[in-house]
Amino acid sequence: MKIEPSEWFCNQYQIYDYLYESNFSLSYNNKLLTVLNLWGFFICKKLDQPFLPVAKPRGYERQRLVDNYYQNRGDKKQGSGPLSPEALMTAQGKMKVKQFNWLFISVWLGLRPLEIDNLQSGDFWRVETLPIGTQILWVFQTKLMRGSQLTCQEVRTVLKDLGYELVRQRGSHEQWVKDGRTFTLAAHGKDAPHYILDALRKLSEEHHEKK
Repeated sequence: MKIEPSEWFCNQYQIYDYLYESNFSLSYNNKLLTVLNLWGFFICKKLDQPFLPVAKPRGYERQRLVDNYYQNRGDKKQGSGPLSPEALMTAQGKMKVKQFNWLFISVWLGLRPLEIDNLQSGDFWRVETLPIGTQILWVFQTKLMRGSQLTCQEVRTVLKDLGYELVRQRGSHEQWVKDGRTFTLAAHGKDAPHYILDALRKLSEEHHEKK
């Protein structure tokens, strides 16, 4: 690249271009930058020159390095495709019944492995019969409460399902009450804050433990 270490920081995008052309993996790029920064600091200190380290690529620069690496890998390995209901039914006779049932629930209900294992306990599912005779299977999905973003409207739906009623609203703050217990929903935007989701998850877990 023919750039002096004291000028690396001002020319870091040129360094990112070099990494892009070299088609290194992101982890290798980060390790390489760590070594280069240490060496650059050492040289500049010896020469009594200022030195600023080159930051690890972020945002757009990081993504384009990752995309370039995987698009130009020599082995061209690709992840397996999604398991469709048709493919599962075709393989039914080639696996044990327990394994097939486990995959069947995963495909049709969209549950994660832990959620499927939880079905062994009656606390995480129930069957409700409607007045018209239709039966509905209710399954408690922890993924809706952990690591996922819910809208404020979805939070309201969950509160109603848990038996809470909206009794007061002041500005963006809503107070939901059940059996003297109050839950405050701060609806400042479309998505609910993470601390609201944590509180909602605890309510949902308590609700299922009481059943």
